[in-house]
Amino acid sequence: MKRRLMIYGEVHDVGYRPFLLGIAESLEIERFFADNVIEDGRKAVVVLVDSTPEKVEEFIEMVRLKQPGRAKVESVRVEEYAGRVMGTENYYRYLTAMQLSKIATYGGKMLEKQDEMLSKQDEHIKISRETLEVAKETRDIAKETLEVSKETLEVSKETLEVAKETRDIAKETLEVSKETLEVSKETLEVAKETRDIAKESLSVSREMLKKQDETADLVGEILHGVREGSARGEEALLVLKSVYGKLHSLKTEEEIRKLRQELQELKEAIRRAGIEV
Repeated sequence: MKRRLMIYGEVHDVGYRPFLLGIAESLEIERFFADNVIEDGRKAVVVLVDSTPEKVEEFIEMVRLKQPGRAKVESVRVEEYAGRVMGTENYYRYLTAMQLSKIATYGGKMLEKQDEMLSKQDEHIKISRETLEVAKETRDIAKETLEVSKETLEVSKETLEVAKETRDIAKETLEVSKETLEVSKETLEVAKETRDIAKESLSVSREMLKKQDETADLVGEILHGVREGSARGEEALLVLKSVYGKLHSLKTEEEIRKLRQELQELKEAIRRAGIEV
């Protein structure tokens, strides 16, 4: 009895053919063949078996139930087959040769990869050395940066102290300025008061000067009348001279007013004595 099996899925390079050969040998199947193929873009393993119906059916059942650990089977198709099938022992030698060929191919590729890896390793060593040099330079820069940072910190501390002292001086200056402002305001008030007093004093002085001029005129009139009067007028003249002497010692408006009053009274007395003034 001959049968052809198509096993679809992730079935390549997972040890599927040695696995199937092991099943065939365990069942003592006389003729067996298996190979990796691509059918309609799908990965598959084609299997040919030729033995008694009982062995073939049991083989198919085991294929459906078992698979290699790394394989992922999507489906298994079984169909009749009428062609020739290689003997199981011959297939074993064929598979061994194919595996040896694959090993040789892989070995060459592995050597190429090994050379490539060695080349990359040399490149990595070179890069590692350059990285080490850069790391050393970075460390030195970091040390210098740390020193500069420390110095900057010290300068910042000193600057802070100076700023605090400046702030304190500014506060004291502000207080002094406020006191100076208050003194200036008081000084301004005193200056205004002094100005007002000066104005009043100037006005009083002008008034006193005016009244002195008026008093002098009055005394002059009296003196004129006395000179042309009688001997009694001589006595009045002496009194007038005394009054005129007081005129130059006047200091206040009140004193001027009293003197003017005395002169008026004297003038009236002289008129009563018959002397025209």
